[in-house]
Amino acid sequence: MKIDLHDTKVGGFNYEFLRAVSYQASEGAELGECVAVAAHLHEGDFESWIEAWTRLADRVAQQEAEIALRKGETISAREAFLPNSRSGIA
Repeated sequence: MKIDLHDTKVGGFNYEFLRAVSYQASEGAELGECVAVAAHLHEGDFESWIEAWTRLADRVAQQEAEIALRKGETISAREAFLPNSRSGIA
């Protein structure tokens, strides 16, 4: 996906990409990760959007889980390894 910072149409891929990047201020995103994801997006292809962001989320959750486990934070590790455990699904 070519990132167009002038395209601010709400709901469009560019807008949503910028929204994701804005989470960087609260440590909810990393610019490099967002740009890497954008390389796998195809404008208007919602499947590519879902797949690319899901891969990133799964990778980050796995990393966070491993870090928490090494620190002995078993509840945080469990929640990162099993993201649905907070909702009682897992």
